[in-house]
Amino acid sequence: MVIYVGKESRFLMNSSKIISKKGKTDLEVNDLIFMIFMILSLFSVALFIISGNILNKYGYVFFIRMIVIFGEIIPISLKVNVEMAKIYYSY
Repeated sequence: MVIYVGKESRFLMNSSKIISKKGKTDLEVNDLIFMIFMILSLFSVALFIISGNILNKYGYVFFIRMIVIFGEIIPISLKVNVEMAKIYYSY
């Protein structure tokens, strides 16, 4: 009778780290969206500083407004369009 313990047990051998499979297109889209978000944040901070609302008690409201206004820069439908293009090209 053989008993496996430690690293050779079936439980530990099956508990390896799960690798997420993503294509190059998905990774590039994610990088582009992250870059656009960083630009959005930079614009919001710049306008927050330029407007002089730093010393204001409710200056953070202006900052949140700028994030919401510039939020239109990030295309939510971009990922949907990429997925639809993948389906189309697979045919």
